[in-house]
Amino acid sequence: METRQGKTTTRTECERCGQCCEKGGPALHHWDMDLFERGVLEYRRVYTLRKGELVHDQFRGELVPLEREIVKVKGRGRTWTCVFYDKEAHACSIYKHRPLECVALKCWDLKDLEEVYERDRITRSHLVPEKSAMGEIIADHEKRCAVSLLGELCAALDTDRRESAEEAINTLLGYDRAVRDLMRERAGLDTEDMDFFFGRPVSRVLRQFSAADSLKAAG
Repeated sequence: METRQGKTTTRTECERCGQCCEKGGPALHHWDMDLFERGVLEYRRVYTLRKGELVHDQFRGELVPLEREIVKVKGRGRTWTCVFYDKEAHACSIYKHRPLECVALKCWDLKDLEEVYERDRITRSHLVPEKSAMGEIIADHEKRCAVSLLGELCAALDTDRRESAEEAINTLLGYDRAVRDLMRERAGLDTEDMDFFFGRPVSRVLRQFSAADSLKAAG
């Protein structure tokens, strides 16, 4: 049921208002793996949110730390709007091949979405073999730049360990940039691919920790 201008109506179909698409792209599931194989989805169109990052849970209505990494469809530019949403046409540009969460979503009845929401989500390891050269580079980056470690270092900024914490954070910022630059130069990867392979830049992840606001290098 939905109330509009004092009138109660029963929704039974999509009105193509675009609000769902403007709130962000979907997380991806095993069901969506075929979309990469068919070229519907590409690495440059998705990004990784790593374990420990804060995300908005649609059903809880609050920010919660991820218990496991997920892969999501990117937004358009600096907005949350799904990269595949055509705002002028009020339509999805890959509608016939849209991801599982989009198929399940009915804004007037979230039951189907709730059933699949946290089930069988994919991670980078489902798309990049862990024993491959890239898989090992990803694993090393994840170990050195884990979100939990970044949180510990940011917490230390308010203690007598501030100087060493700042040094460690700046080292990780430099390492993160260097890895991305190396992959562009040596592997020929596009800048837009990096958010999938290595997640969001460390400089952006640091912003979720309020203690990092005073650190100039994290800006």
